[in-house]
Amino acid sequence: MIKRILFLAIIAVGLLLTSCTFAYLNVFYNAEQYFKEAQEAPLRENGKPNASATQNYNKAIKKCGIILTDYKDSRWADDALYMLAQCMYYKGNSYTQAREKFTDLINFYPKSPFIADAWLYIAQCYFEINQKDSAFKTLKDFIANPEYEDKHPKALLLISDFYVRDKQFILSERYLQQLLDEYKDSDQYEEAFFLLGKMHKEQGEYEQSNRVFYELLDSNVDRRLKLDAQYLIAENYIDLHEYDEALKIANKLMKDEYLSEKIAEAQLLLARAYVGIDRHDEAVDLFERIIKDNNRTTIAAASSYYMGEMYFLQLLDYDKAVEAYKQVSRHNRQSEYYDLAEVREKIASQIKTYMDPERKVSLNDRFKEHLRLAEYYLYVLDLPDSSLAVYDRLDRMEGSILAEVDSLSTWRDSLVALDDSLMIARIDSLDASITTLREASELLMDEYVPFSEFVTVWLYMNKEHDNEAAQRVVDEMNERFPDNQYTYAAGKLLAGEEVEITTPDEKRALAEYQAAIPLMVSEPEITLGRMREIIDRYDNSVARQAKFTTGYIYYFLLDDSTAARPWFEEILKQDDDYSEYVESFYQDSIFVKTERLPFFYEMEELERQRLQEIQDSLAAADTLVSFPDTMVAKIPRPHGLRPDGSDVDSVPRSLIQEMPLYPPDMKEDGPSGAVILTFLVLPDGSVTEIEVENSLMPSPNVFDEIAVRAAEKWVFTPARRNGEAVPYRMTAPVPFIKPKD
Repeated sequence: MIKRILFLAIIAVGLLLTSCTFAYLNVFYNAEQYFKEAQEAPLRENGKPNASATQNYNKAIKKCGIILTDYKDSRWADDALYMLAQCMYYKGNSYTQAREKFTDLINFYPKSPFIADAWLYIAQCYFEINQKDSAFKTLKDFIANPEYEDKHPKALLLISDFYVRDKQFILSERYLQQLLDEYKDSDQYEEAFFLLGKMHKEQGEYEQSNRVFYELLDSNVDRRLKLDAQYLIAENYIDLHEYDEALKIANKLMKDEYLSEKIAEAQLLLARAYVGIDRHDEAVDLFERIIKDNNRTTIAAASSYYMGEMYFLQLLDYDKAVEAYKQVSRHNRQSEYYDLAEVREKIASQIKTYMDPERKVSLNDRFKEHLRLAEYYLYVLDLPDSSLAVYDRLDRMEGSILAEVDSLSTWRDSLVALDDSLMIARIDSLDASITTLREASELLMDEYVPFSEFVTVWLYMNKEHDNEAAQRVVDEMNERFPDNQYTYAAGKLLAGEEVEITTPDEKRALAEYQAAIPLMVSEPEITLGRMREIIDRYDNSVARQAKFTTGYIYYFLLDDSTAARPWFEEILKQDDDYSEYVESFYQDSIFVKTERLPFFYEMEELERQRLQEIQDSLAAADTLVSFPDTMVAKIPRPHGLRPDGSDVDSVPRSLIQEMPLYPPDMKEDGPSGAVILTFLVLPDGSVTEIEVENSLMPSPNVFDEIAVRAAEKWVFTPARRNGEAVPYRMTAPVPFIKPKD
């Protein structure tokens, strides 16, 4: 009897254990199914899982959680923890939590077969949350560990990919080469070849990239990998302007592609190839078909962008270009083409305005527009040939101006010959027009054309790599403009010497000026004598500085407004920084007596207010620190020198600097004021490192963010030092004026 009872008990326990095993096996099986379905679901355009996949990942996480809670000692626990961490990683928004779970797996289940893969996932998590140094260190330690030898090819491919994405191509190539040399039989060997071709493409080495990809096509690799390589081969041919070859590859892709979601990508390559061989009508048909069939997608945004490029750069139809660029944001504001399209739309609109024949604009403004147009082509669009064409057109404007002078002069002479008193007013009007045209012609040939020729020399040397053409331009400048500052600078540039935008005369004048300035306060009369010598001896920008300084000494140091007046009147005849300073204390022949220029008082007051705010905030915190009056910044007087303070030849000038609109939801009770930003203008003209230096708004959190977002889209000509574009830090206000009702 006892034996029978014992036997039945053993059977019951066995059944209980079996049922428990079946229970957690069933839970784990369901988790696997959810995970598998999520993995097989197509990704969104941004590379993230769609809603259905995310839901399945969450279901799998829940099932894995049951195993880790109710069956934590089972042999499936590490499988469940590994799958749970994977689900968090692939959801695309839980990288930190995923890293923590992979770390738990390593710590709590050190004998798990998933340890090596967990380390690779940890590295990927670090990279995704922008902790790149930790990602690289994790992978380097992994590769150095012989325990994970069988996973080294995967780690080498991963670290190579990270370095490509981080634009560290030399390091990427190093690890790729290690993989290709040491692991030829690995599953990652083919992918390494593909990544090598992609790396060369990222560096602009399109021919080398295609050599790698063609070698891949000749090998026995996966069909999908071959097709993906052909997409990049076609792009390389387009970048090499070998459009016929690109067309062949694109047509082949149209026949061979088997994934419906990739067809539009092949169509886009075909359309771009059509543009390259001037089959514009066929290109437009394809662009429009892509947009129609893929509305509000990334590929539709790309198609709109490239259609805009065709209209803008080839067909010169700026109206259609603007419309196409506008469509990019309508289809996908997250597209990589969004910012580019926005900039190009503004440039195309500006060019359209410049080229309007009905627009009334002075010749001086027309000259400036030509320079700005050339800068658009050079610095924003990277089209040096188009920039050269604009500079050439600027040079040829002198002929049309002088022809108009001759025509008006002939007309004037005919009116004078009539000897009719009724014609006097008309003759005077013609005289004024002739004088304006002649002055414009002189300005063109003294300033604008020499400057454009200097930039042309730089273009030939640095963009076209044609020093012979650069030499021809310098020779022509020496013949046409022998004493011009830009001729002197172009010669220095061609000789490989330090570039100075000056002339030998200006250098001598500046040396004399700088030697006199230290005596200005202690020996003003001696300084005045030296200023007069500079004014009498030279006719250049330094002489103008000397005139300003002379007036400054008389008015501010010697208290002689009568002697200062003619010098300031002379300064006011020309519109520049000096005239702007003079106008701040001398207007309509009336002096506003002040010890210093109002600008400096304003700056001092702002600084005083800022320090007072600091004092108030420290006092509120019961700190013992105090600010004595001696700490309040004193801004020194100007010393007659142009208060530029820069160590560059030319500072950035804005190409696109749109100010933000006032927030609509704050129009009723919002304040007026400004946000002062500091930012770095990079050599390509874009803006980065934007910081709020001072917020003069009651609601800084709102307005600061709007100001920074606006500044992110600004574009400048770069600062230049010795002819080279260099980074340059700037400060600029972003005003917010409350709209009137």
